Amino acid sequence: MTSCSYAQKKAQADRLIRAAALAVQPGTATGSYSQTISASGLSLPPGFPKAVSNVGLELSMDFRRNRAAIVNEPSPVPPHPATTQGVSALLKELAGVGGASAVSPPPASVFAGWSVYLQQRSNATPGTAAATQAWFQLDFAQMDLFAAQGVLHSPTPVTMVNPDLLVRLLAGTLSGSVADLGPTVLEGVSTTHYRMNLDLSKAVSNLGLSDSDQQAVVNLFRADNVTDTTFYDCQAWLDASGRPRRLVVNMVQHPDSRDTYHITYTVSISSYGTPVRIALPNPDNTNGVSSVNQLLGELGGGGASL
Repeated sequence: MTSCSYAQKKAQADRLIRAAALAVQPGTATGSYSQTISASGLSLPPGFPKAVSNVGLELSMDFRRNRAAIVNEPSPVPPHPATTQGVSALLKELAGVGGASAVSPPPASVFAGWSVYLQQRSNATPGTAAATQAWFQLDFAQMDLFAAQGVLHSPTPVTMVNPDLLVRLLAGTLSGSVADLGPTVLEGVSTTHYRMNLDLSKAVSNLGLSDSDQQAVVNLFRADNVTDTTFYDCQAWLDASGRPRRLVVNMVQHPDSRDTYHITYTVSISSYGTPVRIALPNPDNTNGVSSVNQLLGELGGGGASL
């Protein structure tokens, strides 16, 4: 990597900003999604892993309808053999030392615009009536100010952010922050690797969101206790057509002055333009919730608002 002038950095930033529009042009994309949770400011037991992951979950995106779907594996895959506990164990451990609730990732997540639908895990015998898994819906566009400003009782084991929006955040690339890290081959595809900072306000402006959509974005990040509007040390790999093949977005949750959760979302796109059908859950089996805490409480099996 060589040093570049501001003009070069701006040209690179413009390429990354254009990548947000180029990504959605084919209408659909498939690939994988990963999430890492790192804890700091907590008195974790000696030897307990500070970072665990859900890795390589199946991802489909329908950009035309602002929809996405993530299918979670039954057991989260750790990033390192020593990290055998997985995300659910980290959350369970945090429940004992940081006042967090133990919530396992749900079997599936569906995103439609500013709504997230999470499926409740069931231990019932497959094929029985009891095995019908309920869904819970949280609509950030309809969230009131009180719910949006609530303090989380636990780190979120799955993203509240539509992966469609994660891709479009490239529109918020800050010019002076871009670094060209050189060529990289991803799954046989030649790409250029960049590191940059993403600004939420700039992304919202460049995407031309309506006032109501802008408020939904505010509600989303406030409710997820993500107070920083600049996301640092993000990365993108663009192919020869200028479309992202991989995107890494770093966010920080600040539920209180004591606890900090560093969350890294990775979206890897293996194919564009492939047929994708993302159906919404059956309304008869879907329960609406009004806050992230209530959503996590339902997934935790308590069935009560927190």
